[in-house]
Amino acid sequence: MTLHKTASQSEHVEVNSGRTVLILCSGMAVLLCLSITRQSLWIDEAWTAWFAVQDSLMNLIRAAARLKTSDVQTPLYAFYIWRWARVFGTGEYALRASNIPFASMFVIALGWTSLRVFGRPIFWTVFCFSPFIVYYMNEARVYVAVMGCSAVTMGALLAYFADRGRYGKVASWVCSSALVITCGMQMLGAFLVPVLVVYAALATREKKLDRKTVLHDWTKPLLVSLPILLVLGAYYGCTVLAGLGGIRGKPGLGNIGFAGWEFMGLAGLGPPRNQLRLHRSLQTLVPYWPWLAIGILACLAVFGTTIRRLLAQRRKRTSWSLLLALVTPMTLFLVVADVVRFDFWGRHLAIFFPGLVLALIQVTSEVGERTRIRTAERVAFMLLVVAWAISDARIVGNPQYYKDDYRFAATFALDEAGRTGSTVLWAADTIGGRYYGIELGQPKPDVVWPVRGKGLFVANWTDGQINEYMASRKGAGQTILVLSKADLYDSRGAWAAAVERMNARKIASANSFDIYAFKCGEPNQALSETLHP
Repeated sequence: MTLHKTASQSEHVEVNSGRTVLILCSGMAVLLCLSITRQSLWIDEAWTAWFAVQDSLMNLIRAAARLKTSDVQTPLYAFYIWRWARVFGTGEYALRASNIPFASMFVIALGWTSLRVFGRPIFWTVFCFSPFIVYYMNEARVYVAVMGCSAVTMGALLAYFADRGRYGKVASWVCSSALVITCGMQMLGAFLVPVLVVYAALATREKKLDRKTVLHDWTKPLLVSLPILLVLGAYYGCTVLAGLGGIRGKPGLGNIGFAGWEFMGLAGLGPPRNQLRLHRSLQTLVPYWPWLAIGILACLAVFGTTIRRLLAQRRKRTSWSLLLALVTPMTLFLVVADVVRFDFWGRHLAIFFPGLVLALIQVTSEVGERTRIRTAERVAFMLLVVAWAISDARIVGNPQYYKDDYRFAATFALDEAGRTGSTVLWAADTIGGRYYGIELGQPKPDVVWPVRGKGLFVANWTDGQINEYMASRKGAGQTILVLSKADLYDSRGAWAAAVERMNARKIASANSFDIYAFKCGEPNQALSETLHP
């Protein structure tokens, strides 16, 4: 009778915990959805819109085949966003809302795994406040999709080894299926494979499971998924050999530091990323020190209590297993990035974010620790929630953290050109300009966006090209220059020099943009001396 009562109580507690998690999942999903805005699309998002607007699947494939960027390494995401746009359109909000299904997947996987594997129905909600996922919720790119699929993959694997008897038949299929989708979404999903392999090896040993039994459970799912993974691997190999990929550069400690900056949630407490991009010095951080102090204090508190917990549990390898499993692929990623000269940032490590979150939950879920340690832990994570909530609010509501304002730049330049009869010179992303109505002629995207006006693409012109053009325009009236990020669109510094030399007048500014007017009809002594020394 006592045993029956105990079992009933246990079942009742489990049901109540499940309801709690379901309610919290709904709340956290809504919270993440609130971070989506109608801000201007920026460079990368404009290319997502370009995929989405293709009028047929064949045109989508042809368009992808012509690209020379890393977008070809997100094949399943390109197809997904194309299908999404068929239903919801290609507006700014609609494109970003494509993150909602994957954000829900992330939240549900996190909540379910935290409850079923670690017995913590509430603690996981802390990580839904992370500015890392809040920021990318408001970006029409692959990163939230990757995090959602990665969370499902990791959650299924953890569930299998936590309770094989209960989840053994389903978890292996869910894990392998989610892994295939993750790898299809983005090439970097391949780095999730060593995480799974290392953790499986450690967990098999820790749980003292029979290896043959584990292999038997995973054989069929692997036989089904392996051919697809091999095809994806061959495709990605071809893209790498063709020289496609992200921005080339020599990665170093700065890349690791910036990735840590994003993962710790300091993005909304410190300088905006474009400011950090232009001024990479400690002096840039000084005006933001009150906000940064809150975030850094919270992160140090969490780091300190976590290390203390690990040291107290150093004999219990269970708490270390997932952290150890993450070390190998992350180290491998850094080595590969160095070899291929891949200038990575925090978003490129999004594949590891759910694993790190689950590792923190695992470490802090061990029972039997002293009350003092657990109290310090609670205080530390409460402080982290406060710091992250402030960071989230600033990311979503403070204009200085908004994205590159292509909408304003294009609209202002076209309106000014229409009012004064000026010519627009565009030193910025062509697809971003085309999305907001500027026809630049080259390249010629197959899109149906309406054209409001025309301009000339002048990114990275030399001094000679600038001087020749200005000389040809003498007497033709005003010319408007729209200049975006100098390292991408004025790498020689020729336009910056021309602006100063020709006494150009700044007529507007926006995030990542400066707009100048040249009075080409007026004699210019500096230009004359340059052309006729």
